[in-house]
Amino acid sequence: MRLTRYLYNTLEVKHNVLLSIFRHQKEATLFWVSELFYSGLEEELKEILLNTFENCYENDKILREHLRTFKKKILSKVVTTRLCAYATFASTMCYHKFDLSTFVKKYFEIDVVQQEYTFENHTESLIEIKKENIKQYIPEKNDHNWKILKNVCAFPINKEYAKIFTSEFQEYGELKQLLSNKWLYFCKETPIWKTRIEECDGSVDDEREVITFEDDDNFDEFYSKWNYEPDEQPVSVMNTLIGPPTIQYKTLQDFLQEFHLTEVIENYIALNATDKQQPCYYQTKCQDILVEWFKSNSNETTEVELLDNSVNIAHTNQTYPTFPIAKLHKKYIWQTKQSYVDDLINSAWLSKFNNMKDVTEENIKDISYIEDPLATIDLVVYINKRFVGFDIVYPGYENVPKKKIELLNKCKVTDYYQIKAEWILSKSKHTTQLDALKLL
Repeated sequence: MRLTRYLYNTLEVKHNVLLSIFRHQKEATLFWVSELFYSGLEEELKEILLNTFENCYENDKILREHLRTFKKKILSKVVTTRLCAYATFASTMCYHKFDLSTFVKKYFEIDVVQQEYTFENHTESLIEIKKENIKQYIPEKNDHNWKILKNVCAFPINKEYAKIFTSEFQEYGELKQLLSNKWLYFCKETPIWKTRIEECDGSVDDEREVITFEDDDNFDEFYSKWNYEPDEQPVSVMNTLIGPPTIQYKTLQDFLQEFHLTEVIENYIALNATDKQQPCYYQTKCQDILVEWFKSNSNETTEVELLDNSVNIAHTNQTYPTFPIAKLHKKYIWQTKQSYVDDLINSAWLSKFNNMKDVTEENIKDISYIEDPLATIDLVVYINKRFVGFDIVYPGYENVPKKKIELLNKCKVTDYYQIKAEWILSKSKHTTQLDALKLL
């Protein structure tokens, strides 16, 4: 976590820049753009805006004609000139129509069509922002530092789509504690805070997660200038910074619906590796979440219940996304010792770099089998001294095809489940039990 000038989570601010533009919310857009700018994160702000233009507004004639001017103005030595340039570019996107089909394809790996839509205040002109339009976001000076956050945090962080943008989740109580007790430590990599810390001879102690100062005078000087006292803020300010205690998270389907996108569904979507199909958003996102759940679980038991409709999670580091199903030189991979499977997958990875040192001829044959497998399973974990497989199903691919189940059965696969992406993405925190349907 990295905090901005007014102690928002930087990653969440970036998400809110996008959402406010897509929702055509000019004032919110100006606020979030200013928050990144005055935090010293200009390069990241430029990257967000240019990526948004390229992926969502590439065919916009007004923006394209303004692009050269924008790139020139952000090189100015005058701070307000640069900020107004960023604000103008972002605000113009706010008032123009987007096409998010490329954005969704790039980040979520699904094909969609942008539907025609209308919105209030739509215009085809350049929205030029001047200093007087953003003066309320210029850094505020106040003799009472503890009052600053209450006055300047004009917009609450929006976390509705946190689950589709990132797999990092922290509970409200944990976030509140970190912001109250370790806020300065999480500011250490933000340019504006880094400068403030260095000016008072502060240094980072990563082991204790604190900022220390050379002497009491430096300590007093820093905190007299910059102590925003987040631990003393009312609940309303805390919720503005980290979000409310209870959040109704939205899914990718909600995103598509809100922003007028229709998914292109193929007649047949296969998980068979021989089709060479790129994994979709649901698969890759849910793979990451499942791996995190298994690796971070504190249950160290070696006996885990594998029921017909659920699987209890236990800690394991043996997780294999996109697990190859193949017949090796002696037996099927599912019947092979886990240690050999581990070595085989690692050797296959090294072979991509022509690093085949100490690999036997037998292993080379087996590597060729798993590099061209009969099928793949989205995630396999090794618990209970056995492999357990999970295929992820999602809208447009509601169930694992019967043909694949028959193939896996022939390949001696057991303890094989299908699990819904919607169920995984609906969880706001780690779970101890998977709602999964046993197929083999």
